[in-house]
Amino acid sequence: MKNTLLNRLSNTVINTVLLLVVLLLAGCGQPILPKFIKESKWSTSYEVHYEYQTEVWDDPDVLSTPRVQFRWARPGLSDYKDMGIWSMRLDGSDIREVVSPELLFSTERGAGRSVWSMPRSPNNRYIAIKLGTQNLIIDLETKQVIELSRGRDWPSFQWLPDSDSLLYNTAKGVKQYHLATGKDDFIEPRFRDDGIWGHWFLLDGGRVITMEGWDGIYTYDFASGELLDKRPGDFDSRRRQKLSADGKYYIKASSRGGSWVSVEEPNTVIQKIPDLGGGGESFAGMTLGQRLYSSYSGKNREGIEVIDGDLAKPSNFIFPNRERTPGNLSFYNTGY
Repeated sequence: MKNTLLNRLSNTVINTVLLLVVLLLAGCGQPILPKFIKESKWSTSYEVHYEYQTEVWDDPDVLSTPRVQFRWARPGLSDYKDMGIWSMRLDGSDIREVVSPELLFSTERGAGRSVWSMPRSPNNRYIAIKLGTQNLIIDLETKQVIELSRGRDWPSFQWLPDSDSLLYNTAKGVKQYHLATGKDDFIEPRFRDDGIWGHWFLLDGGRVITMEGWDGIYTYDFASGELLDKRPGDFDSRRRQKLSADGKYYIKASSRGGSWVSVEEPNTVIQKIPDLGGGGESFAGMTLGQRLYSSYSGKNREGIEVIDGDLAKPSNFIFPNRERTPGNLSFYNTGY
């Protein structure tokens, strides 16, 4: 009797250990890749695997690979206020919710639709986003939503390399918000006294800022405001532009497609880009020669389109919720 009881206890312990080992191994498995659907003359389609997961901003597994971030509503939801912030690996696997709809819209007053990208801070803890006229910073650690000055125009969110402050456009000029102090300063007077500048880019690891003026392109030392370079050129204000992740190029996009342009030679087209759809407002580029990701919509085809750097046939990642197309694409963990 005693031996039988011991045997049962021993078997129970062994089975429990084996179960824990199986669960541990399953948890260490690789994310499920998208399932091939079909290949046509124009593209190759895949269905994205979905199971609800949340992202922890400093999770080593999340930080181990580059990721694309986007706004999306989970299956079964369709209202724009059902859309939270999500992320996935660049191969279309490992979808995770980053910010819930409830947190995202916790300060929203009025229309909250947005077509702008949502850049992460270099340390991955903060997200800058525009909802309607609201400019916001979301702290992924504390779940705090910081309200910045409002604006109706292109926000051009750009983080400083130390993740301590954010540059963004307002109706009255470019501001720098300091997270530690909550101070919000206009920075334009440091560089020019006429207030005339158009699109701008923070480059060279935050050391310089390049902007367009009436008569050319100006580059200033960001800390001191010293003029470092002036060259003729014209950033076409009628076309949307996005700086590449390495700061060396930007994309000019329109409803007819787009092109890669060097920051050093803004009037020289390096490479053409196929039609990105929707005027190119919701696409994200990494850098020249790498993949482009854009929102992809059509009848029962909502998802993300991937265009290889060599302009090969696009791949379409179809998402399980056909009511809401992923949008506001941006990247993080890229290594740039």
